[in-house]
Amino acid sequence: MKKIIACLTVLAAMASAASAQDIDYLRGLELNEGKKVKTSLKAVFPMQFGMSSLMNISYNSPRMRELASEDMLATSLPKSFFYSFELLGINFSSAGSPVEVNLGLRFSFLDIAFKRSDYTFREREGEVIPILIRQENPDYNSNKSKVHANYIGVPLRFIYNVDKVKFHAGASAEYLIKGYTKYKAPSKRSDINGLFNSFRGTVEGGITYGPWGIYVNYALTPVFDPAISNANTFTVGLSFVL
Repeated sequence: MKKIIACLTVLAAMASAASAQDIDYLRGLELNEGKKVKTSLKAVFPMQFGMSSLMNISYNSPRMRELASEDMLATSLPKSFFYSFELLGINFSSAGSPVEVNLGLRFSFLDIAFKRSDYTFREREGEVIPILIRQENPDYNSNKSKVHANYIGVPLRFIYNVDKVKFHAGASAEYLIKGYTKYKAPSKRSDINGLFNSFRGTVEGGITYGPWGIYVNYALTPVFDPAISNANTFTVGLSFVL
């Protein structure tokens, strides 16, 4: 979290400097200037940050079904954090048209915290199972048990411009880079890619005014391996574009 806040501070400072020099963040490298459809390649670093919750929770494996009555996968919303940033985007627009199409490349970071913070996941004999943390660490004080996933993805957005206001709707295809579990007091982190679905497909909508906006994002695919649960994510938050 501290690293994310530091990143946001640096990028906000860059935005202020750009504004002082009257640099338009939409300016880019035009690939076919003068044609009816203008294509530009931009490095604009749009960011999203917000809170995520699990929807449509199911308990699919025998061990998970044993914990269904305890609602093990219930989400602690204030502690479940989503953050993403885009390295670049290809923008398609037409002179005189309020509609743009943007294809980007982004990294996403998803933290999911459980209300039942005494549980986490481990891989045993090729199977991912839930365990009580005190079984492996008797000194654990039930503080912040989370699962975390990093993704790289390709978002596609359709944007409608009304003066400084932009409405957008789109979808993204994302692939898992790394998954792990973590808890604190005492701290421990364990890699566990097998907990997560390797593919994540989402739909999204939002509105921005100037550099700031709000958005909602819904995952069409399960966040976990379907053998564990069919739960998917719903995210709401703020967006910021340099």
